[in-house]
Amino acid sequence: MKKVLGGLLLGLIPALYILYFGISWYFSSIIVVFVPTNYAQDPTWNSELIEESITPTESFELQNGDNLLVVDVFDNPADADCAVITVHGLGGVRSIVRLAGPMFYDLGCDLMTFDAPYQTNDLPLTYGARESEDLTFLIEWYSDYTGLPQSNIGIWSESYGGATTMIALPDHPDIPFVVVDSTYSSVYEQITEEGRRRYGALVNPFIPTAQFFAEQRGGFTFAEVQPAEIIRDLNMPILLIHSAQDGFVLPVHSERIYANANQDITELVITDWGAPHSRSISTDEVAYANIVYDFLREHAPDFATLPEN
Repeated sequence: MKKVLGGLLLGLIPALYILYFGISWYFSSIIVVFVPTNYAQDPTWNSELIEESITPTESFELQNGDNLLVVDVFDNPADADCAVITVHGLGGVRSIVRLAGPMFYDLGCDLMTFDAPYQTNDLPLTYGARESEDLTFLIEWYSDYTGLPQSNIGIWSESYGGATTMIALPDHPDIPFVVVDSTYSSVYEQITEEGRRRYGALVNPFIPTAQFFAEQRGGFTFAEVQPAEIIRDLNMPILLIHSAQDGFVLPVHSERIYANANQDITELVITDWGAPHSRSISTDEVAYANIVYDFLREHAPDFATLPEN
């Protein structure tokens, strides 16, 4: 009998290994495979983008290496010698500019927005590690397109796009300011927190192997995606905004980033408006714009002519 049981146990070991690695592979797919229906934003968020408060002057398809990038530009007739790039979050689209853009367009600034490269190319999600390379290309392209130095081009970003932006910033020290709304302090923390919310503690044994598979499949490392560490070396004004009611990327992530920042030029605003993830901007557009304008008055007063308080 003991020999039979021993044989059964020995026979189960390969099956258990296969099951463990199969589940880990599945979790790595959730991490790095972009499926639009999985990552689509709440329908109410997308409905906010239907009404075109501003319309593109021109659209471009640009090639950065093998990656096709779809870009909209909004040339402002006010010609205030300033420009802003908007960088959307995971599952978002370049029309996010219709939410974030007007507060800068009203200052006379040109605008540029683009679809993340994983939407127009067969690419894995890397949480900003590789996406930041395309953002760097676009910052340089847009500077040439507008004839403006990078010191006249600000950035507004949200969530996944916020991490992408922060990873790119060391290559663009002249950027005059950045708004980062609701991003994660590290991809490891965000993915493990979300995994435990979805699957409970059962996910814990699979985390290390799922991470390994995700890094191999995506061609990046989780260590590259740590905005809370990257901000230690950034010296441009950064405004961090986060909703207290954000249940997807918890506000503690922005608090961790802020704790490591140069707080002379960095501000953290936690809104308490009942906004879901990255939607403080549409929950109270006027209050949100005033937060941004107050920040610019304090830290980038020469960027544009701001309205009076």
